Amino acid sequence: MKDITTELLKADVMIGLDAFRDLIAATYSNNHGAEPIDRFLCYPDKSLGFCHTIKAVLDAPKLADHVILMTLLYLRKQGRVKAGSR
Repeated sequence: MKDITTELLKADVMIGLDAFRDLIAATYSNNHGAEPIDRFLCYPDKSLGFCHTIKAVLDAPKLADHVILMTLLYLRKQGRVKAGSR
């Protein structure tokens, strides 16, 4: 996912791609793990709140929401975030 790495650099995120993915997986699992990701994404307030949480943890306000949500979907596809499990 070269595009994600570029986006992280543009937003001054100082962690690597693997650490970014780990952060997203852990944050989703800890805060929303019982809810399937597809359903979670249907609620913009929840999705944007999740993005704000990630940005706050990383101190990266310039990070685009779509980068966070695309990474979440990638992790679901890879089986690293189980839909509907906690």
